[in-house]
Amino acid sequence: MTKTRQGYLSYLLRLWFVRTETGWRWRASLENSRTGDSKRFDSLDQMSTYMVSEAEKTVGLEREVDAPGVDQKGGKDDE
Repeated sequence: MTKTRQGYLSYLLRLWFVRTETGWRWRASLENSRTGDSKRFDSLDQMSTYMVSEAEKTVGLEREVDAPGVDQKGGKDDE
């Protein structure tokens, strides 16, 4: 079983440029490095909105569960 850290997200980001009817556009995909799940996005704005949502969920988890090794400012405690 893989140990996960609270307050930590890791994704592989892929960006590419495509021609559309209205011009050239960026496309993106994110692959969760822990689960392998991937999501595709039609714009960088969509990808950014998704990442903000995921980050906020992670912060919510930290508030519910006292994550050992993390201080109140979000940094690592001295080991």
